[in-house]
Amino acid sequence: MCLICKNEIIQSNRLLTFISSYIPQLSEISLFNNLIRLDVSSCSTLEQISGVNGLLYLDCSSCPALKQISGLNDLLQLDCSYCQSLKQISQLNNLQTLDCYRCLELKYIFDLRNLKKFYCGDCLSLDFEYISQLQTIRLLNCNGCPNIKQIPYLPNLETLHCFNCPSLEKIPQLYKLTDLWCEICPMLEQIPHTQNLINLNCQHCPKLKYIPCIKGLVILICSYCPKLTQIPKLEKPK
Repeated sequence: MCLICKNEIIQSNRLLTFISSYIPQLSEISLFNNLIRLDVSSCSTLEQISGVNGLLYLDCSSCPALKQISGLNDLLQLDCSYCQSLKQISQLNNLQTLDCYRCLELKYIFDLRNLKKFYCGDCLSLDFEYISQLQTIRLLNCNGCPNIKQIPYLPNLETLHCFNCPSLEKIPQLYKLTDLWCEICPMLEQIPHTQNLINLNCQHCPKLKYIPCIKGLVILICSYCPKLTQIPKLEKPK
């Protein structure tokens, strides 16, 4: 059984929130058939979350012992940021938003076929080859990821934040991209020629030599780019 440190469970219709700092595992939660939202953030000994049918929203951020999240087939939104022992996220087939910021040990993500928003900043161990499988993704935030050398081709990507990625060398031509924030990427030499781009921040990119002429570009921030030889003409917004 779970030991609830504050001895308080709040249950109202289809909302249940745990207020706790000690839960060894969550297998008993499946007994709550109406559960759609679960907050177990900062549960210091929580190690695993799996098999909770019907759960739509899960906040398990700042759970230092959490190692695995899987088998939550109905889940739409997951915040597991600051889970520094988390190594794998898998079998979340309906997940649309994933925030795993600063999950330092996270390496593998599997079966996230419907993901739309992915926040993986400061995930130092993440294998970015698996990101190429996220064909439905619209927003990718990979700020502070030292291992990523190339952003994979993601046909539906609209917003890309790759601030402070020291190994990033290439961003492909992403036809639906409207917002690109790639400042402090010391190895990046070129901005992709993406005609739908509206906002571009590429400051502090010392190797950047060229910014293409992008017809719809409205905001351009390119300070501290010493090798930049040409700045494209910006059209006046209609």
